[in-house]
Amino acid sequence: MLIECKVQRFFHHRETEGSEYERSEMREKTWIPASFAGTTGAEPVHPSTFPPFHQSTIVIRVDLPFAGKYLDQDKDAQAVSSVAAALQSAVIQGCDESPRRVLEFGSGCGIVSIMLALQRPLWQITGIEIQTPLHKLALQNAARCEVSVSLINSDIRTFTADEKADLIVSNPPWQKSGSGILSPFDSKNISRFEIRCTMEELLESVKRNLHPSGSAYLIYPRDREKDLQITANKTFLDINDSLAAADLKNHIICHIRHKGMNS
Repeated sequence: MLIECKVQRFFHHRETEGSEYERSEMREKTWIPASFAGTTGAEPVHPSTFPPFHQSTIVIRVDLPFAGKYLDQDKDAQAVSSVAAALQSAVIQGCDESPRRVLEFGSGCGIVSIMLALQRPLWQITGIEIQTPLHKLALQNAARCEVSVSLINSDIRTFTADEKADLIVSNPPWQKSGSGILSPFDSKNISRFEIRCTMEELLESVKRNLHPSGSAYLIYPRDREKDLQITANKTFLDINDSLAAADLKNHIICHIRHKGMNS
């Protein structure tokens, strides 16, 4: 379920090293997943708490369902959505609190990794993000939420973890390159389209980085399910379950393991 939640939007511009930030006092409404929403009145944040942006940017504050916890998202990047909410919810329901090594592929502003860390403090979570501005924003968000999360600015197509993960989660780009209408913002296109990572490349990285007894949770639109089954089979991975994504009738969350590891 989605609820309407007021958020603060701040405009930051830095002309020179010594100049002050400017902040708009514009308030507007945005749609945020119910499982992410905290209080409906976001408190103002002083501009001095923000990092030295080198270009104009608008940051949207998202309150989390933990007292005093919130994160920022870039208006021109892919927004926090019910898809991320459904993914983290499925992972929490499917995995107990015991310690495990966790990788998130395409961690963006850090929302899924941070939410998992807040609910599973014994997990060793590492988020991998190719877009440098989003990686930096995730670092700020993790520090603000006081969670122990490792965040790496890297390309999952070539990334190899020092130790294989017990759990991999991902809300990857869904749309095939060349399909659909592009956004004027490159960051959104990279997050939505298979421009820098195809389904096959994602699953190859899952296979390479997943422990033999580990599990992966990936969320995709239902119309990509057949593609995912074919690609998983080619990559010697099995889709154990296709779970309904909470509040999302057009999406599925696939529970994936190494081929033959069905128990």
